[in-house]
Amino acid sequence: MNNPIWIGILLWVHRHCIEPMFSLANNRTDNDRMTHADPKDGILSLSINDKFKNHEVVSKGNTGNKQYRDSHGKGLFMLLSRLMQENITLQSIYVITPFNAVKTALIELLKETDLPAIQQPVVKITPEKVNH
Repeated sequence: MNNPIWIGILLWVHRHCIEPMFSLANNRTDNDRMTHADPKDGILSLSINDKFKNHEVVSKGNTGNKQYRDSHGKGLFMLLSRLMQENITLQSIYVITPFNAVKTALIELLKETDLPAIQQPVVKITPEKVNH
């Protein structure tokens, strides 16, 4: 697989996200008022493979440090495990968050895992817009 996989966290996406994240965030947080920066045909979502389609994962839980929730980490592990079951290499995965608190907590959580593939520095936590 040559296409990178991007994992976004709903409510923290912005007007440059591909589908379905753009429409989910626009509908739930902006009352369908957000305008995408690119033409509609440029934001179509690509399937990960024949069995694993893009979909929404709802994170519910208490707030931890600033914007981080424990459910974000649990959801990330669930997605990473599922991707590994589909034989997708972690080198192609990017985790996106605009918040330093979320980035820091997820990096610490990944260091504590028992999964050797995740312990390697192949999952890149990328803050797109850094907010404190």
